[in-house]
Amino acid sequence: MGTLRSSSSSTAWQIQACQDCGVFTRWFGVLGLLGLGACLSLLSSCAWAFVIVDDQGDRVEFSTPVERVVSLEPALSEMICALQRCGLLVGVDRYSNWPKSLKNLPSVGGGIDPNVEQIYRLKPQVILSSRSALMKQKLGFLGVKVLEFDMTRLQDIHRMMLTLAPLLGVPVSQAQEAWDQVEQGMAREASRVTPRARGARVYFEVSSDFYAASQSSYLGEIMDQLGLKNVLSGDWGPFPRLNPEFIVAQNPQLIILGHQAGGELSLRSAWQHMDAVKNERVCQFNTEQFDVLSRPGPRVVLAMQFMVQCINNAYSR
Repeated sequence: MGTLRSSSSSTAWQIQACQDCGVFTRWFGVLGLLGLGACLSLLSSCAWAFVIVDDQGDRVEFSTPVERVVSLEPALSEMICALQRCGLLVGVDRYSNWPKSLKNLPSVGGGIDPNVEQIYRLKPQVILSSRSALMKQKLGFLGVKVLEFDMTRLQDIHRMMLTLAPLLGVPVSQAQEAWDQVEQGMAREASRVTPRARGARVYFEVSSDFYAASQSSYLGEIMDQLGLKNVLSGDWGPFPRLNPEFIVAQNPQLIILGHQAGGELSLRSAWQHMDAVKNERVCQFNTEQFDVLSRPGPRVVLAMQFMVQCINNAYSR
């Protein structure tokens, strides 16, 4: 059994231990009774029953891995598919669009307006949602188990892979391997950043009304891994709304936009004097690309790939 690198996966460890005991006894046949004796206490304690603690702190018990899942959070939908369990999804929210096969599933609304009747008809064994959607309050009366999670940091990708593994019937070793591949991909993309951009002061604007990504956000963590210096400390909260004059005072050397406003930057009061605008070092992403960037999920390597390509282009001039 592989060594886990997350303190959140004791349940996952128990499930893997049961699987390993089963393999051991089947392999040795009758002689495996010796191994069976050593495993009896463990098997009797789990018997495929396990508990998952969600980010509301609620303990939810399952007797077996689930076979019917409704996801109301795009990042969680992507996580399920990254663990090769797309087939368990019977319904998703309107924003879950990757992989493309999810578009063929029934749409059950969103976090603000879930389609209760549709969800009930799909007969899910579990509903997955973000904690901020308060889905337990909205759907708890259906009698379906609801798990609410926060996916706001890079570490949450790893944590959720290990947490969801037993729920989906995925070996913990497989979930850990998926994360290892993500880590390797992130390191590979970080190494591709041009030396000219390393240490550059960067401002990442996520919307045209001056909401930006600080160091404590998922996007801020990516920028840190790419060797960029965020002009916003984590003390501001993940996505603070800023005064435009404050941004001008920070004089970023690189501006990254999560919306289409590049040609308008020089028209903003005093922005034409900023280094990033004067030197035309502005990164923009289309809707599909920002869709990837905005979700702290298994496609983080692709998100970094988009950023590295744009940064290197900006510093090639």
